Amino acid sequence: DGIRKEISILRDSPPAEPVRVMHSAVSRKVSAMLEDVVKTGGTGTRAATKGYRIAGKTGTAKKVKQGVYEDDAYLAVFCGIAPVENPKVVIAIVIDEPKKHGYYGGVVSAPVFSGIASRVLRYLDVAPDGEIMHAGNQLMLNAGATKKVIDEKVI
Repeated sequence: DGIRKEISILRDSPPAEPVRVMHSAVSRKVSAMLEDVVKTGGTGTRAATKGYRIAGKTGTAKKVKQGVYEDDAYLAVFCGIAPVENPKVVIAIVIDEPKKHGYYGGVVSAPVFSGIASRVLRYLDVAPDGEIMHAGNQLMLNAGATKKVIDEKVI
């Protein structure tokens, strides 16, 4: 919600005082835009994690070797948060010079994010979102049931 909290991997570290870094309305808009990346039509659809609303950003970068951009050397990146409404984790996946399935972050790194996020959220016992997730022309309910969508109506 526009507040930065210092983090630590040590349990005995006292929590630092949160600092507001942007207005909450701006934070909500940015979160909505990043959530669109994972929805149908976005570049990060493969990051979708069943039962949770995810937000993130894909990235693809050419690597520099000896001061020159290499033609076939890439970093494939996906960085995301989960769940969107009350984030518990931030996960960044960087694949250095991917060899299979292309080199775009949305193709190579996003599925890795999905697998890790799914396991981590279950491990942390984060309850699934109550919202319906979109997947193509179907709505996936948290219980795994599906219903077809016709003219934006659930049948």
